[in-house]
Amino acid sequence: MEPASLLPSIIFAGLVRVMLMLYGLWHDANFTVKYTDVDYYVFTDAASHVIHGESPYSRATYRYTPLLAWALIPNIYVHQCFGKVIFIVCDILAAVLIHKILRSQSCSAQSSVFCAQLWLFNPITITVSTRGNAESVMSVLVLIALHYFTKNTTLQSLVVASVTYAISVHVKIFPATYAVAIYFYVNSKYFNHQPVFSVMPNRYRVLAGVIGATTFAVLTGLCYLMYGYEFLHETYLYHVIRQDTRHNFSAYFYLFYLLPDVSWLSAAVFVPQLFLILLSSYHFYEDLIFTCFINTFVFVTFNKVCTSQYFLWYLTILPLIVPYLHMSLKRVICLTSLWFLCQVLWLTPAYQLEFEGKDTFLFIWIASLVFFAVNVFIIGNIVQFYDFRPNVERKSREMSEIGTVIREIWQKRKHL
Repeated sequence: MEPASLLPSIIFAGLVRVMLMLYGLWHDANFTVKYTDVDYYVFTDAASHVIHGESPYSRATYRYTPLLAWALIPNIYVHQCFGKVIFIVCDILAAVLIHKILRSQSCSAQSSVFCAQLWLFNPITITVSTRGNAESVMSVLVLIALHYFTKNTTLQSLVVASVTYAISVHVKIFPATYAVAIYFYVNSKYFNHQPVFSVMPNRYRVLAGVIGATTFAVLTGLCYLMYGYEFLHETYLYHVIRQDTRHNFSAYFYLFYLLPDVSWLSAAVFVPQLFLILLSSYHFYEDLIFTCFINTFVFVTFNKVCTSQYFLWYLTILPLIVPYLHMSLKRVICLTSLWFLCQVLWLTPAYQLEFEGKDTFLFIWIASLVFFAVNVFIIGNIVQFYDFRPNVERKSREMSEIGTVIREIWQKRKHL
């Protein structure tokens, strides 16, 4: 049975995550600097407030949907690691979805398994879930939505995709950057015989829009009825006006540090971000997965706040485009190395600022600018070397160069 070829990797990756979760318990009990993410303590405290009939927003810095606090109530009643187990399960499920999506697009079994392994054994994804960060939940929601949007042309798939997409936007607002591309894509998918680009609504667009908007409105409305404006502010509005001048990879952070009282800056920095996302949505919408990847990468790179957990938003979709990159292995290694080295360059002065009290803001900003430039360069390379075709034509694609490398690596691995 073909899916079993991924099973050994799933078991091993799951064991690695469980071992790290258990290590985290020991580490937290013996070291001042905790292994567990500070956000996990925030989630747990918010769940405790819910148990006592209070608002989860009674916990300072809880700025998420109340659904998360409700889901982690077992952290109080069952075990403190309950939430981590959920996040680890979602982390593994994301790999299964990556494999499933690629196979549904007739990507070879070897390449599909390899791309799922890129997720399973990515040190970033492993660390994020085992430390108790909830980003793996978002990964699953986004992947389910993409799977059903691109799976086939049945109304059932469209309904499931629209509902899941709306839930993902309710949980975190960044998938809203896919909305325009999805609107265009639904027309392209269901009327792929039409050569003319159209912005006019049709029954499929209306159906997807109504279902998505209704799902979002119901979830958000219920939360608003329970927690009022505080919910809207902490879950959504805060992230629009947020300015982080310390733990921030954004190229804008130093500008906000020097000019904290200039209110129009927050709105101004959205302009290039919005322009590029709309441009991408128009040019690439026929390949929805690629468009969502580019939109997410652009959103994170050009955002006024950028932390390491944001990287997982586009890393979730990256394995889905890897088989279609006409990029040499040498170039892939160089770009990946640049990406990691820039983070090391940033983390060095950031550590000196946070733990040694040194004034390294200027050096952090320079490192942020370098990281920004490298990310823009990587985006340009991906756009240049990607084998772009509409999703409906993916089944007839030839394997790209990097895809061929994947197949060769897999074949050599089997002979070891």
